[in-house]
Amino acid sequence: VHNRLSAEDSTGQGESFYQFFPAVGGNLIIPTSSTADGGTVYFSVSGDYNAGGTIYATNSTATTTGNVNFYGENIALRGGATVFANAVKFSQAKTDSFYDLDLNRLNLGIGGVRQVRTTNTKDQNVNLLDGIVFGAWGGDVPMETVDSKLKINLFGPVVYDTRDCFEPETSRNINMTHLYMDGVSDLKAVGGGTVSLSMYATWAEEFRTVEVADDTTLAFRTNQVVAGIKTMNLKLGNNAKLKINLAGGAHFVDASATAEFGEGAKIVVTLLPAELVEGQFYPIYFAPAGTDPDLSKIEYEQGAWPTGWYLAKTGNAVYLTDGKITAYEGEQSGSTKVWSGAGADGVYANVDNWVNNSVAGSANAAQFMGLSNTVVSVQSDLTVRYFDFFADSGPFMFSGSKIHFQYPTSATGGVPTSQNHGKFPVVISNSLEADVAFRFHAHGQGSTSLTGGSSQEIPLNFGGDIRIGGNWTSRYLYVMPKYSASAVRRSRLTVMPGATLTVTHQEESDFNERGVGALAIATNATAAIGGTQFLLTSNNTHYVDGALTVNCPLVPTGRQVFRGDGTLTLAGGVADAPGGGVRVEGNLTLVPSNWVNNVTLSVKDNVTIAPAAGWTFGGDATLDLEDHSTLTLATGGHKVTLARPIVSEGTLAVTGGGKVEIAASGMSLGKVTCADGATLTVSDALAADEFVDVLTVREDDESIAFAPEFKVIKRRDAETGRTVYSAKQVQGFILICR
Repeated sequence: VHNRLSAEDSTGQGESFYQFFPAVGGNLIIPTSSTADGGTVYFSVSGDYNAGGTIYATNSTATTTGNVNFYGENIALRGGATVFANAVKFSQAKTDSFYDLDLNRLNLGIGGVRQVRTTNTKDQNVNLLDGIVFGAWGGDVPMETVDSKLKINLFGPVVYDTRDCFEPETSRNINMTHLYMDGVSDLKAVGGGTVSLSMYATWAEEFRTVEVADDTTLAFRTNQVVAGIKTMNLKLGNNAKLKINLAGGAHFVDASATAEFGEGAKIVVTLLPAELVEGQFYPIYFAPAGTDPDLSKIEYEQGAWPTGWYLAKTGNAVYLTDGKITAYEGEQSGSTKVWSGAGADGVYANVDNWVNNSVAGSANAAQFMGLSNTVVSVQSDLTVRYFDFFADSGPFMFSGSKIHFQYPTSATGGVPTSQNHGKFPVVISNSLEADVAFRFHAHGQGSTSLTGGSSQEIPLNFGGDIRIGGNWTSRYLYVMPKYSASAVRRSRLTVMPGATLTVTHQEESDFNERGVGALAIATNATAAIGGTQFLLTSNNTHYVDGALTVNCPLVPTGRQVFRGDGTLTLAGGVADAPGGGVRVEGNLTLVPSNWVNNVTLSVKDNVTIAPAAGWTFGGDATLDLEDHSTLTLATGGHKVTLARPIVSEGTLAVTGGGKVEIAASGMSLGKVTCADGATLTVSDALAADEFVDVLTVREDDESIAFAPEFKVIKRRDAETGRTVYSAKQVQGFILICR
């Protein structure tokens, strides 16, 4: 296209522009060399646009022209397009504006992402939805001059590919700022270059995975992250570097479930506070509870640590210290006993470790202060009201005999069993008991890990970042957002590797009735939820790298996203939920019961549906397959009935030797494949006596196989360019050879 494209015509409605957008597999090329505006695409009219192919706003690695400009107040670009552009510019200055951009990949040049009207006083929110790959070419992708009113909100899995888009053998640097990443599930940097990010966010949730590929660097360079870089899984490839900035005091790395370091991989501290305070601990890295972090994997970019300062560790926590630790010398009153850590050891029963030499026991609350003697040995069974860890306390670690908590005194409220107000982790490896219920809170940046397990069938309540190990049998789960004025962050209960959680009586009350919370099932962990129903009214994202089984009906009145590499079994079925639904993402395997309710099933990435028996998808259900995704029906020799049409540019793969019966007209997909002897059939009602169009595909595949009792013809539709399969049943016969 050798002219300026604008998203408006003479009527100002933009109708004439829509025809230019490429569908999946198509290209829109706007050469920079012959276009008056340097190869610029303008979106000037608010509204929805759809593009699934590739838009080249620039075709040169050396040019500074070739941009995509958004001038409308509210624009949605859907379809998962790939865009090559020197820059993406936003220029709305008159009103608050919102841009929902569903892009599969954005290849940015040296112009980066920026706002061009620097006098703007209104907020501009750019929402990059459902995951994106950022690609580089031509050099850096700066955003340093972006006005503070421009906010880049990222969601889902985000990949930064530093390989040059036109010269893949060349690695580049990607620099981006003004990023809000609370909605990001997975963050990955690849390509051998450097990704340098500045965020403006208060990390409400942890990532499922932070991954830095071989020879690649991921750097968090400013102090705007106030709750640490939390990730369920940390993966650093060979010679990979994860850089953090301690100048703001909160850029530590926290891996809750797994941590993998390749040969030569490092966590690198780039900056320290201007003045290090004597006697303080500066957190750097928290390994998964129960693992011993390797100090050789952590280094200071400036060389040697400041004189007198060195790396130390307590259990799974690594921090910078000068070793000048003094015991807590505050006061205590009433039934509350305060741990000072002033003794010669970390023994709980040693009176020298307690203020006023008074050890917390039955009918006492135990408060833990300071940084001294934080490795605590409980040498005989202990009964205590509750544990309270203050904001300035260190990484406390407990081991030894059983601990019995007397609080809370009500299953649904009251003082928590344990509260962590600080930025360091608390790990309790003792087996635990309680009178009525467990209630664990993490109010601050730190987590609480409970690795000793519990066999008591009592309610398990959580708020903030709570992690459980060992074996747990709980009556039911629910989320508690606060105690008194102490609120917690968005909550997540993590079942750590090797752990099991069995919930026996999940009740009709809402899991999220008192707060917003989610589940995370780590690799090699299992969780099974039984009871009356599992009601989830808040929108949640759950991570499933292990096995999560819901044996009671799932009631998702708010949208529930399940993402991971594990298995989700919905043995109890899914209830009607027209306002909610279930979304499965990543490489998840879904084992469903019949799906015939008024509820939407959304599929993204490379999901497998593997029913344990014959399975029907029908009734009032809806299946939404993302355009760039693959849904595998692993039939396992069973019959799978699709009584509702799937309309998508995505791929349907049929495996496992069974049959998939098409029982609805209007089935249209980007691609269909059959493997392992699996075949397609057509229902009697749909194609009994005459040919009926039963399947349309954009990309035909020779593996498509219909069962032998059907006569199938295919044709190419002249208008759409797609292949249409028509089928009808044929009368069988027997040929007997004597």
